[in-house]
Amino acid sequence: MLRTFIQTFAINKELQHLSLQTHITGSRMLREIRYLALSLLYFVIFLCAFSAAAQTSVPGQILVSLKPGADISLLAQQLSLAESMPCTVGKRVAIHLNIWLLMIPPDVQSGKSALKWLRNQAQVGSAQYNHILQLRNTATLLDVLPDDPLFAQQWHLNNTAHPDADLDAPDAWNFSTGGVTPAGDTIVIAVIDGGIDQTHADLQANLWKNWAEIPGDGLDNDQNGFVDDYRGWNVATQNDYIQGQTTGHGTPVAGIIGAKANNTTGTAGINWNTKMMFVSAAGTEDNILAAYDYVLNARKLYNASNGTQGAFVVAINNSFGQNFGQPADAPLWCAAFDLLGEAGIISIAATANLAVNVDLVGDLPTGCPSSYLVSVTSLNSNNEKASDAAWGPLSIDIASYGKEIFTTASGSYYGSFSGTSFAAPQVAGAVGLLYAAPCPNLISVAKINPGEAAKRIRELLLLTSVPTPSLFMLTQNGGRLNLNKFLQTYQTFCITCVSPFGLAANTTGIAGTATLSWYQLSNYQTVNLRWRVLGSASWSIVENVPMPFVLNELQPCTTYEFALQATCSTTETTDWSASTVFVSSGCCSKPGNVVIADVSMEAAVVHWNAVPTAIGYRVRMRPDMNNWQIFETTDPVFTAANLSACTTYEVQVQTRCATGGDTPFTDAVLFTTKGCGSCLEANYCTAELPSSLDEWISAVKINDWTNSTLLAGPGYQNFALNADIPLLTLQPNKVLPTVITPGFAGSAVKQYYRIYIDFNADGDFGDAGELAFNPGFAHDGPMSGNLTTPAFMAVGMTRMRVIMKFKGNTNTTLPGACESFQFGQIEDYCVLLDPTSASSALLSPLDLRIFPQPATDEITLSWNTPDPPAQSAVSVFDAGGKLIFNHAYTANPTFITFSVSGWPAGVYVLNVQTDSGYFTRKLVVL
Repeated sequence: MLRTFIQTFAINKELQHLSLQTHITGSRMLREIRYLALSLLYFVIFLCAFSAAAQTSVPGQILVSLKPGADISLLAQQLSLAESMPCTVGKRVAIHLNIWLLMIPPDVQSGKSALKWLRNQAQVGSAQYNHILQLRNTATLLDVLPDDPLFAQQWHLNNTAHPDADLDAPDAWNFSTGGVTPAGDTIVIAVIDGGIDQTHADLQANLWKNWAEIPGDGLDNDQNGFVDDYRGWNVATQNDYIQGQTTGHGTPVAGIIGAKANNTTGTAGINWNTKMMFVSAAGTEDNILAAYDYVLNARKLYNASNGTQGAFVVAINNSFGQNFGQPADAPLWCAAFDLLGEAGIISIAATANLAVNVDLVGDLPTGCPSSYLVSVTSLNSNNEKASDAAWGPLSIDIASYGKEIFTTASGSYYGSFSGTSFAAPQVAGAVGLLYAAPCPNLISVAKINPGEAAKRIRELLLLTSVPTPSLFMLTQNGGRLNLNKFLQTYQTFCITCVSPFGLAANTTGIAGTATLSWYQLSNYQTVNLRWRVLGSASWSIVENVPMPFVLNELQPCTTYEFALQATCSTTETTDWSASTVFVSSGCCSKPGNVVIADVSMEAAVVHWNAVPTAIGYRVRMRPDMNNWQIFETTDPVFTAANLSACTTYEVQVQTRCATGGDTPFTDAVLFTTKGCGSCLEANYCTAELPSSLDEWISAVKINDWTNSTLLAGPGYQNFALNADIPLLTLQPNKVLPTVITPGFAGSAVKQYYRIYIDFNADGDFGDAGELAFNPGFAHDGPMSGNLTTPAFMAVGMTRMRVIMKFKGNTNTTLPGACESFQFGQIEDYCVLLDPTSASSALLSPLDLRIFPQPATDEITLSWNTPDPPAQSAVSVFDAGGKLIFNHAYTANPTFITFSVSGWPAGVYVLNVQTDSGYFTRKLVVL
């Protein structure tokens, strides 16, 4: 996404500034980018980064975070064998993040080999050196230069032509190269943009993954509210297709923040090892707010779970906006920065690429008044404000470099980019670098008060900005970002001996015990514990406790509190930490983790976590908001039988307690029984498209059936449950004239067209005859042809998929039923297979009104013709083709009403046969 008018679909604000060494042709410049040859200049780096890393890390010590289920002892054995070096397990550093310390030989090559091997293991989340937690502000430091062959072209990091016009990155890298906090948290920087080249060799290693999610299984495994968000999130497609709509802008933005450094490949990011959470969103404010919601959800989960869920997102990059936008017109957007900030996420935003004072003319989001927002303008390589960059002494906080910034480009290339879009990610990258510095000040605040940590970062950015004459009276304090000054100032005020933080108590183990944990910093010599029943006058004190520590003989269902104190040396002892409160086990609580399994047409099994003090459980169920049915059980499982097919049920569970009282019921869990037909029930393959704002399917006409969508919509649209669309009925061995009409936002371009229909209702489009419409060539106007139905025998509703795919100059492959592509549109429909239906004409749906939709008690049919038919027969079938209702009417009625009370909720097929033809429509019953 770019700094541009956010209402427009063209998200590339800096296209006129991008010097991508590309050649862009025609109106399709976002998709037809072709890169000219890039000259790669290789340099011999006389000082490798590992030698510097050895100065700031403990020789022979590697920190490793493991994924769930991994065995640290087995990993150490495998490393010993694979790299022919002794490796032993040192200690467990952080329980909640599963971080361990490995001991290896202290020589340089062993460290390199071990890190390289560990980072390639599937069970390893990340691996790094164990940095020394000591101040180095008085030491003489050498520049830390990565071995990336194109680093010399990254003048913004190290400007040899104008030494004072850069970020002083090599000096800053003495303090930090990013990756993990002193407490072991994996640092994540969120990037919201149009899309990213996720296969780029310099980005793959640093792209965030949601390891708690199983990719592609169609389930929300980590129960964070997002299904299959393994690689991040795409707001338009509602999945993790982060490649998005266009990669030309998001790829360099991400590369500036975190291109993998010191990997003998390409360029270096400000952070060598950080993780970047990419969210694909573009075009309108609602998409941006939805993207914020995903990022905020991840950090709030992390905060609430003490690091066992979500992600430790510390900053979010916003290289997009609305020129001349007024904050008063965007209260939700501006308020979002406060919500993000309170959770600990500082927002970095690029201002306009216009020579204007945004204090006077307005800009979004950089004009938003938030204590958690940093607004950024752009400098060139001479420390002069870029001529086309906006300013504002009230709105713009700081400047960084945004003119001809060399970094990653889409297509696994590299190039130079210009605009404020590429200055902002330098500031976002600085935030990640700060959190990884070997000083626990920031992370200790973030664990207790994440919003305060975000505010302190903003204050430090402004405090340490370097005064720059070209910015005088143009930004808040006329300064530019300098990474070295930013980190060195932080280190100068470092308190190495901080009170223990991240306190937590786990009471799910043995009854009467609580396992206490905290973040164990390497300079803690001893940790003391004090604990008591909440409200008691005196504390119990235990000295020199290990982490974790188990408290025994606790009273059941009692509220306790505990605090910790650390000793770092003979002269340094911290204050007692803030108390953490917990309730011991033994309470009669509501059942947890209610799960529905083994769902069939007539039954389902309900599971939940057992409550040790329960004498039984009460389960209540109801179909579609009807009356509750109550069941009793003594086991934490219940099998519900005699259910209705294709019906949604609501389930709640209550614990019956030995004390005689009962807990409240759990929140409702919903499930739908089988029997809804293959169209709604089968697990059809997904087809990923970012959006259809450039081109879309305007209308589909098959014989007498038509559906029109005159305006652009999502790249994939599912009309299966849309009761307002007439239902297409298909008979075997028919040849039906078909027309697919495209719509275009700009000039017409050639498209491929296909229609697939699951004629045997088996949940796929791969059987013979299921490619029902296939012209075989591309056309820039309406595509006409015939749709042919085979000799099918299936009865009921099945799925039809209509595909329009942009051809382009190089796309010569006709679309497959399950293909993901970038431009065009895919629409899914339910159609009725009826091998026995009459051959009479399909009448206009406008002649018959059906209400209400959806229905709960009764359905009314109203004729909109001057002369209602003298005879009519009304039939209703369920989704599987079973006849539910059938009645003939001969009294020439204007209205026909029949009851649906007691029908299972779901989608039905209504067929009305008259002497002049027939109507087929969907009915939705709740």
